[in-house]
Amino acid sequence: MNTIENINFKTMELIFTVYGFGEVGSLVAALINSNFSNCTLNVMNTKEQVSGRVLDLQHAAACNNNQIIHNSHSTIPLSDFIIYAAGYSNVHGESRNSVALKNKQLVYELFSTVPFTSKTKIIAVTNPVDPISFWINDAIKGKATVIGTGTALDTYRLKHIISEHFTAKLTNVTAKVIGEHGQHMVPLFTQSKIQNQCVADVANEDELKEMEEKLVKSAFEIRETEQATKYGIAQTCLELIRAFLSEKPTFIPVSVGLTEALRSEFICNLPLFISLDCQISQTGIEILPLMCSTKERSNLQLAANAIEEIILNTNE
Repeated sequence: MNTIENINFKTMELIFTVYGFGEVGSLVAALINSNFSNCTLNVMNTKEQVSGRVLDLQHAAACNNNQIIHNSHSTIPLSDFIIYAAGYSNVHGESRNSVALKNKQLVYELFSTVPFTSKTKIIAVTNPVDPISFWINDAIKGKATVIGTGTALDTYRLKHIISEHFTAKLTNVTAKVIGEHGQHMVPLFTQSKIQNQCVADVANEDELKEMEEKLVKSAFEIRETEQATKYGIAQTCLELIRAFLSEKPTFIPVSVGLTEALRSEFICNLPLFISLDCQISQTGIEILPLMCSTKERSNLQLAANAIEEIILNTNE
């Protein structure tokens, strides 16, 4: 995962649509507003109680000459970026997959009739994010580029965990997590490094297990005191937007649709979305060759199986 060079985003007159204006959607919108200017940001949320929040953002947007509009259906297919943060949240303590069926139904309701074009980039945030990405892509029939935030956030979380574990500066740590954004995420300790040393080489099995447990429990720990995890995922969305606008490639795991070759490799009946290491830039997104140990590869297969099971269990 690399750092994007400084780009003058203030000169880009882009159109954004943010579905959902709760804890996550509103923070994503605020970050977009603070990082871009002369842009249009379309907030899609029909709940009356967000009207004050929308007005508040409109006032903030005046600083950067951004236009905030509310519930403009005609703006959706014109959007350069769509952030999908709408839907039903799981109850704290329950699996992200507990609301899968309701969120699937909402996805098809919102996306099936929109005439998208190939310029639009759709970034799915809502959980379970891997099936959500699959359903959005299916609903729009591949007319736009769809990715899910997937394990990009888990990758940032693992970087923080490794840094804390070894009392190391974040600048000296690289991390990578693939698979499912959930219980079947796969931390790639063989590809994660601290001061150019492989984490799998400098940590024993107990240490690796401890870091993996912290990673998997990160969201649960945050929601012990917070209504939702929001800062990490909102910043992740911003980084993905920046990646798609940059000439310089960004290397980061995100949830993407499997190619025919990968479907065969993972023995999947469906064109699943699962997090794999990718290269993102202005030219688009490319899945990079899979680099992992035999054990990590086996765990990735379990992740693919788990994602496919969620999708099959919601088929009516």
